Amino acid sequence: FLFNAILGRTLSLNDFGLVTLFNTILGLLGVVFSGVAAAVTHRVAFLAGREKYNEGTLFSRITLRKTFFVAFLASVAWVFSDGLIGRFFKVNDLILIWFFAPAILFGAMAAVQGGLLKGRFAFKALGVAGVVEAVAKFIFAIAFLWSGRTDLIAMSIPASIAIAFVVTDWYVGRLVRDVIPEDEIIKADTRYTFPNKFFGASILSYGASAVFLNIDVLVAKHFLSPEAAGAYALLSLVGKMIVLFG
Repeated sequence: FLFNAILGRTLSLNDFGLVTLFNTILGLLGVVFSGVAAAVTHRVAFLAGREKYNEGTLFSRITLRKTFFVAFLASVAWVFSDGLIGRFFKVNDLILIWFFAPAILFGAMAAVQGGLLKGRFAFKALGVAGVVEAVAKFIFAIAFLWSGRTDLIAMSIPASIAIAFVVTDWYVGRLVRDVIPEDEIIKADTRYTFPNKFFGASILSYGASAVFLNIDVLVAKHFLSPEAAGAYALLSLVGKMIVLFG
């Protein structure tokens, strides 16, 4: 909220509407990311409870590979849909759409790594990664603001997510020091399937509130002018602050 509150006072309505748009899309993607993280946590914690730490690591690495493949395809599809997305949300600068693609890739992979850390009860690492992401987003936004490139402030979102992934991955590297041969990972792929039912239940759990809080901004960005959509985004931010802080 501090990030959006400061930008709401300094950016034009058009630029603030763009930042809010990409934050909103990220919030909706977060439903899927949270589902992936919860599924990984569920399986890793279950195996850790049986003292099968190595098998939990195998599962998370298998899931990371599959997640990378799916997220990479989703990122490519996002880039190639830039014209459609730009017209739908009235975004003239397609560079902003292109540079949001890494947020999909790094966000998905960070969800897997974060799920492993949570399943292994490394809550300090998760807290540090969350703080680093918030601080990095704020610093990038201030840097764009001071340089006069307020039209590029939305890029601070994917940049902060990439840094958060690096921090999370570093903590995973410290937590999991064992070297697992490639053939063991391939064999384990047939033993540890992804908990799809738990994943679906997690998405339903996270999705209701996320859609309720975010879908109106997307509708406003499509139907209203860029300035009116920015004004609506600012009013929506105030409303969310009242709901959450009240």
